[in-house]
Amino acid sequence: MISWVGKADHDCAEGARGDDLGPVASAIKAHAPFDKIHLLSNYEFERTKAYCAWLENTTGCAETDLYGVDLSSPTNYAEIYSKVCAELKALRLPNNDVEITFHLSPGTPAMTAIWIILAKTRFPAKLIQTSKEKGLE
Repeated sequence: MISWVGKADHDCAEGARGDDLGPVASAIKAHAPFDKIHLLSNYEFERTKAYCAWLENTTGCAETDLYGVDLSSPTNYAEIYSKVCAELKALRLPNNDVEITFHLSPGTPAMTAIWIILAKTRFPAKLIQTSKEKGLE
């Protein structure tokens, strides 16, 4: 699974949302174990590193791979597209032996749109989303 870490994810890990797990942890809990979890973050790296430790402890998932992504704006479509493509290429994707899953829920609407575009074009992938109301879809 490849996903952004969003504000709600950080808030949940920091106890600001009660017992809510947030989008990423909810997806991991609801899905059979993912072989790998790659997280992208445009937040302060140390804050998201602490989130990853919380995520691993809370969900029992395998170690997460965290990638810091510097963005001038979390709504700059062209920049998000360019940086995400670079990260995916660094992971040697696409690869016929790897089934990619993009998680749509965390991040900005621009980040979500880029996942959809990439999944339907250069990096064929399964798309998932999570919500309190419907769980994992």
